[in-house]
Amino acid sequence: ELKEITVTTGNTITPTAAVRLLVKGEPRVGSATGVGPVDAALKAIQNVVKEISKLELLEYHLDAITGGSDALADVTIKLKDEVGNLYLARGISEDVVLASVQAMINGINQWFLRFKK
Repeated sequence: ELKEITVTTGNTITPTAAVRLLVKGEPRVGSATGVGPVDAALKAIQNVVKEISKLELLEYHLDAITGGSDALADVTIKLKDEVGNLYLARGISEDVVLASVQAMINGINQWFLRFKK
């Protein structure tokens, strides 16, 4: 469960994300840098949830549900685990980063449920 996320990005700094998550009832925090704010956020989640080190992000797809600069972002991802199981997850938000984070957390939760880890 996402408790907090902070993302810093700009044209002269390296995009950085810090996350605070609740994983199996345990609070965890971590951060990461990336090539953009979404990449940094997803890497921060991967750094915090060590159990998913074998999950691979196969696909990332972003659609705008409505028009305009305040459009809803609809993010769909496909993850693959170490034995080849696939997980399709989705996140929707007015913020592209938050939609991406929701999708990733939804995919991770599917994996946790499958293996009851």
